[in-house]
Amino acid sequence: MEIKPIVEEADFYYCPRCKENSINSENVPCPRGSCEARIDGTIVTTIVVNPELSEEQKQWNKENYR
Repeated sequence: MEIKPIVEEADFYYCPRCKENSINSENVPCPRGSCEARIDGTIVTTIVVNPELSEEQKQWNKENYR
């Protein structure tokens, strides 16, 4: 089975007035419309599945008939 990584991208906002960014705060950019936030880059999130199972995972599969 081939497992392809999942890559998600989103704009990275930084507000110099608030000293906040879109990673640390859900309020950047501010929804009120007076925000000074600007896009300073791209947030790239990559999800990769590790097919190696831990002993706990193997035990769970065994107990659940899988």
